[in-house]
Amino acid sequence: VGLFAESAGRAIVALPRGAEVRFTDLCSARHLPYVRIGVTEGSGDDAVLGVEGQFSISLGELREAWTATLPAAFD
Repeated sequence: VGLFAESAGRAIVALPRGAEVRFTDLCSARHLPYVRIGVTEGSGDDAVLGVEGQFSISLGELREAWTATLPAAFD
């Protein structure tokens, strides 16, 4: 399955750094598969999301794309 899929049963979960072990233990105990796909570094709009082996993008760029898409479509 690629990065995005329309098949059921997937979720992207964001966790604080200190919660990763607890989360993976919880998933393992319930026999739920999980995969770490990336991390964020920094804070605010300067933070960067890195999806391992795919891309890196700042949260500011993501916010701009999210907020500008519909207004641009109606101009």
